[in-house]
Amino acid sequence: MASQTVTERIPNEIMRMILERLEDWQDILSQCLVSKRFHDIARPLLFRDISIGYYSIIPLTKIFFAQPNLAKEVQVLTVQITEMGLHNNYERYCASIDATEEQEKFLSENPEGSFKRSAFEHLSKKVDPAFKMFWLAQFPDCQHDVYLALLLTFLPNVEELSFRFNSRPGSAESFLQLAFRTVAEKSESKGMLGKLKKLNIDHTRAASTPSSLVPLLATPSLEEINMRSLQALIIPLGTGFIAPNVTRVRLDVTAFNIPVASAPVVAAIIHACPRLASFGVGYFGLEDNFDSWLDTVCLAIREREGTLETFSLGTTVNDTAQKPARFDSLTGFAKLKNLQVPEHLLLGYPPSGDAVKSLASLLPSGLETLSLTNCTHEELEPVISIVETGYKRLPILERVLVDFGTVADTHDDTVEELDGALIELAEWYEDKMGVAFSWKMKTGDTDAADVALDQLLEENA
Repeated sequence: MASQTVTERIPNEIMRMILERLEDWQDILSQCLVSKRFHDIARPLLFRDISIGYYSIIPLTKIFFAQPNLAKEVQVLTVQITEMGLHNNYERYCASIDATEEQEKFLSENPEGSFKRSAFEHLSKKVDPAFKMFWLAQFPDCQHDVYLALLLTFLPNVEELSFRFNSRPGSAESFLQLAFRTVAEKSESKGMLGKLKKLNIDHTRAASTPSSLVPLLATPSLEEINMRSLQALIIPLGTGFIAPNVTRVRLDVTAFNIPVASAPVVAAIIHACPRLASFGVGYFGLEDNFDSWLDTVCLAIREREGTLETFSLGTTVNDTAQKPARFDSLTGFAKLKNLQVPEHLLLGYPPSGDAVKSLASLLPSGLETLSLTNCTHEELEPVISIVETGYKRLPILERVLVDFGTVADTHDDTVEELDGALIELAEWYEDKMGVAFSWKMKTGDTDAADVALDQLLEENA
């Protein structure tokens, strides 16, 4: 009883700070059951991180307009989209109506306190009268993206926004795109999602990333962009299509149907981010297109020599065609700390020349983590050269990972010999440089990564 009395004396602001430390939503929900006071404090916290399906967009939008304080709580929002509606010809609509008359008629039909009246008043601050009435005219059709566009203008504190698309977008402009662009272009408007820092776009079907979301890339507060299952991003490759404060970008490029169209888009994104500190890109497309795609992207990467701290490039392409080295040196990337690239980007394929014997000389002195993929298992000299000379050139290196991919059809004696050589190499790295050395490899469809090392550790545990 005493503890309950003490709890009741704690101010609401302090109690909220305590409840905010609860990360599990079920823990927060349990606090709602303690008392009405706890319910009133804890319930809004359930809206900090929400994920909604396509058919939940309309009811959630109406809930937030009825309870604006809940809308202010949302910090992380994930939206599943299964359809994209068209905008039904805005120009034709404007030519056929008188905006003033439409507003008067709308106000007479929708009383104070109704959802549509609240939406009317909200949009009056965001867009001009003609587009406002056009927007409101879409509601009877129950197009979910019409409500979604409204919802996103009503969430002032969202910091992370994720879209998961299950639909194949058409080539025509969607209402969502038109709404985003119109709100963004209105100079006296505060815009939308003014605190957005991270934007994630995940398209689960083989199609282009919808251009509907392009205006969000220019949100002034945006710092990080992640786009998955990207083919050819349908965007205007002009100046300012991405916010200048973006420092982290991750792209996955799928180019099965549109061979190399994504390369200039990736390059344009790099060029549009002058403060780019972390860039990752994965290419999951045709082998025939990979070399030309790689030339364009690597050339663009050099533009960020003075800013990049993390650079990763992954690919499923593992052909045996001869390849030139794309980077004869990375020493100019003075801020680079983390590097994950195919071996042939630095050494060519097959690895040859002086670079093989002096790989450390190609790397920036501030490097902390090096991960080489698509490595040639017949030739260990590149990673041996690091431990031979790298202790002078790479003073703060902490970790080296090499990925050989498939090394043999079966786990035979040659694989055992390779594992044994790598175990000795790992010990050498530890003794001479204090660097953790690890590796990955496969035999056929069975992982053989670190098998011998695991056995060695068990024997000496």
